[in-house]
Amino acid sequence: MTTPIQPVQVTAQAAYAAATTSLRLSLLSFVAWAFRARGAWNRPDMQWFAATVAPVVIGTQRQMAVLTDQYIAESLAEQTGRTVDPLGVDLADDLRGVPEDELYERPYVQLWSNLGQGVPFEDALAGADRRAEVLAETDLQMARVRAAQQAISGQPGAAGWRRVLRGERDCLLCLVAATQRYRKRELAAIHPGCDCEVEPIAGDRDPGQIIDPVLLEQVHTAVEAAGFRPDRGARNPDYRRLIAVREHGEIGPLLTLQRHGFTGPEHLARGDTPTA
Repeated sequence: MTTPIQPVQVTAQAAYAAATTSLRLSLLSFVAWAFRARGAWNRPDMQWFAATVAPVVIGTQRQMAVLTDQYIAESLAEQTGRTVDPLGVDLADDLRGVPEDELYERPYVQLWSNLGQGVPFEDALAGADRRAEVLAETDLQMARVRAAQQAISGQPGAAGWRRVLRGERDCLLCLVAATQRYRKRELAAIHPGCDCEVEPIAGDRDPGQIIDPVLLEQVHTAVEAAGFRPDRGARNPDYRRLIAVREHGEIGPLLTLQRHGFTGPEHLARGDTPTA
């Protein structure tokens, strides 16, 4: 008798990752198209670009919020075996406190400024292109973490949350942050290009600060190999001199390093950090 093939069980986290990746790529593709669509690079083009992109960004942020709220509920349901309903999160249209149509004028302002400083046109255009992409990507990250904060803080079955590594763009910032437990109402810090996700921790008891001792030990080993002094007790390890959470006036908490240019654990000795 042939044994029937069982369908692969798709976890809430995997489904959420696939859906949000698709959402992000779709938004970035649209922003890239819109920025190059007219080609005069003058004030009317700037106004058209900002007016065209802003409502699409706001709509995509709302979709991200809905997906995140559903994911938090489904993840808690998987962990507890109980039915958990989404709460329904409510995000402002201007998460930075700056109207979106004003925000998306900035790539043009940067382009004109660089041209005025003598930067070759193609280089200035590439930098403005990148600025538009970073603005959109950061807006989507902000929607993700704020929706997660609302959803987790409102779910009685959540004890806190953890950062989940995706593996595509992980750096030391993500690695260290992923070993820690965060409280329900804490807002996740982000950094440019971060693709980490938030996962709720089910239960009514605090699981303690260190929730992934194996990964933390690997980070300590990388710190030691780079010539810094690790502390297995995690009370005052040297990597804390490198990692910082800084408050950005528009974006909120940013996960950064004390020094700039970092790209991964192998670059600890150079004190590198990702940049926008």
